[in-house]
Amino acid sequence: IFIASPLSIYEAAQPFTADVPPKQVFGLTSTGSQRTVAVHSFFIKGTDCQVGDLQVSGDCSKTCGGGRQKFERPIIQNSADGGKPCPSDSELSNYQDCNTQICPTLAVDCIMGQWINAGSCSKTCGYGNMLQHRVVLLQPEDGGAECPEDLQRTVECRVMPCDGLEFVLSAMPSSSALFASPVQGVAESLQFTQASVVGSLALQD
Repeated sequence: IFIASPLSIYEAAQPFTADVPPKQVFGLTSTGSQRTVAVHSFFIKGTDCQVGDLQVSGDCSKTCGGGRQKFERPIIQNSADGGKPCPSDSELSNYQDCNTQICPTLAVDCIMGQWINAGSCSKTCGYGNMLQHRVVLLQPEDGGAECPEDLQRTVECRVMPCDGLEFVLSAMPSSSALFASPVQGVAESLQFTQASVVGSLALQD
């Protein structure tokens, strides 16, 4: 507050305390004919702090599944001349829930690699066996198709014919069928018209 007399104006804290005496902020030179006849007190209203409504500040911490969103009150006008001060930073902001919808489930299927030969054919000529294997490139996620359990298999292989002979042919006199027996493999039955033939057959690649 300010305290005025005919010659001076003093500034004093409110409430009054003995430790903080009034401070003179204006004064006139006193003459012998001048004297204090009255003391007047008056109050000059300061400017209070003004804040706006809550506003979104930044983005939600998550796009789904429940995140946190910051809101802040902007300071429109700072306090002055002893007016009401602005709230603290913690009072000017708060956090609210955001993006509470359940995140969609994106199933990922297992991805397997191609079959790869593991070693060489078991026979240097004719028909043999070869081991193959494959690996898991991507494990399934979120209910995707599981990976197959077979990571290796055995397949038939042939490097080259054995001395040019691939089949041995035989026939029974009483049968109308010609039996072609592979050098390495299972016999096959071929129909023919002659009653008696025994020999061999070589095939060209």
